[in-house]
Amino acid sequence: RICAELGKSFHVIVKNTGEVKNDYQINLQGPGWASLDKQLVGLNGGEEASLNLNLKPEKNDIGKRNIVVKAETLDQAVTSQDEIQIEVVSSESCFKPEISMENDRLDIETESSATVSITIKNSGVEEASYELSVSGDAASFSQLNPSSLKLNSGESETVYLYVSPAEDAN
Repeated sequence: RICAELGKSFHVIVKNTGEVKNDYQINLQGPGWASLDKQLVGLNGGEEASLNLNLKPEKNDIGKRNIVVKAETLDQAVTSQDEIQIEVVSSESCFKPEISMENDRLDIETESSATVSITIKNSGVEEASYELSVSGDAASFSQLNPSSLKLNSGESETVYLYVSPAEDAN
């Protein structure tokens, strides 16, 4: 899975499994936002070359797409191909956080304090950095620790909300 509007590259290996030198024309079948960095490679017998398959889908290119990379000798005597299916997800889905709290309501007396644990999970496809903040009536006497996170896809971390209303707090 890749994110719309973000570029990503994949390595493609082309190998001459024969015994003699050959030049190979490399063709790509797929969406216009897919490209290869090389279209022609010369390989001795048993040698391989690494190419980059560059993908840069646009915002509206959401969905599954098949991409075929085909290597063929110039005389078209030898042909080989491989296919990959790429799922393009929206930008919003790339860095999507999930937030869960042990309690959704906290009753606390003035001049006392409480701590609430909050779990932040990166449900997106890519690594994401999150800046956390508190808003609302209790923001003036509340603090998050840590207030910024960097999470890989599928990773979660617990942050703590410290609440300590003073007598003069509104």
